[in-house]
Order: sequence, then structure tokens, then C-alpha cells
Amino acid sequence: GAAAIDAAGPIRLGARLESSESPGAYRALVYEKGTWIIHMLRKRLGDAQFFALLKEIYTKYARQRFTTDDLRTLAAAKLPAGTVDRNLENFFSAYVEGTGIPALTLRAKITKTAKGATVAIDLDQAGVDEDFTIDVPVEIDYGRGKTETRWVRTDGAKTTATINLPVPPLKVALDSRNTILATRP
Repeated sequence: GAAAIDAAGPIRLGARLESSESPGAYRALVYEKGTWIIHMLRKRLGDAQFFALLKEIYTKYARQRFTTDDLRTLAAAKLPAGTVDRNLENFFSAYVEGTGIPALTLRAKITKTAKGATVAIDLDQAGVDEDFTIDVPVEIDYGRGKTETRWVRTDGAKTTATINLPVPPLKVALDSRNTILATRP
């Protein structure tokens, strides 16, 4: 499966991923996981900043060596204000330097309060090492097209968080826009 191939090594190894023990690892990781990494960056940056990033890469690095750290630095400079993982260090550590594709399960309990609501989050992460940490988008749906995204950083197999909201939401969902590489039940 995908997890077995991903265990061949981090994507930054490139062609060195090919070996008799992991035939097809290069193609699967560089083309498939690499595509997901670019997709996740585009979702974090937004289309305008993502295409500005591509133009900057072409302008600065045409016919020159370009490293993953160059990509991280340029992409981080284009993140919207207030973005979690401002330098993209956690993102690159997990998805570029690390191995594994997490399986995520979210449980949310909404409680009405005098000042709005609290949402108690239980986020389970499996299929990766205990130190695999990612920022997970939790989408809050208030109805009538009003939504917001809050980010929860995984911390091992089980993560708990509390989110205070001004009004009770109709629904709380895990990454319903499919912006991170993870499996869901």
C-alpha cells in the first residue's frame, strides 16, 4: 500500500529511493506524494500567492540548483498573515523530511455556553511514528455559507483541544476540503 512505499524514505531522497527492496518507490513518492505536497502548499498560500511563488522560483532559479529549503523559505514568505507554522518548518519536517501518511479521526463535542459555544476536539492519529506532527484544518460550519478554519496540531496518537466560538456551529469537520495528505476512516 501507500504507507509501505512511503516507508522507503523521505521524498527529499529523490532517485535514491529506488532500490531492490522498494521497486516503484521513486515514482510513487516523487510523483504522487510530491504532487500532494505541492497541492497542500497551494491550498495554504491561495492561488494568487502560489502562482507568484512559481514565477519567483522560475525567475530566481532557472538553470540553477534549487533545494527543498529554498522552496520552504520562498513559500513561507508568501503565507497569509496569521498562518500557523509560519516558517513551514513543521510542514516540511513531516511531509518532506519525514515518512508516513497519517490516518486521522476527529470527534467533536459542541457545548453551548453563555458566551457562545465550546468545541471539545479529540483527534486520533495512526499509521505514523509517535513524533509525527502536522497541523490539521478543523472546519467550523455556522450555516448559510459562513465557515471558518481552525488549525489543531497533532501531538502523538491522541490530541485534545478546546475551541471557543462566539455562536454554536452546525457542524465541525476534519479537512472537508481535502487540503492535507492523510487518510480518513
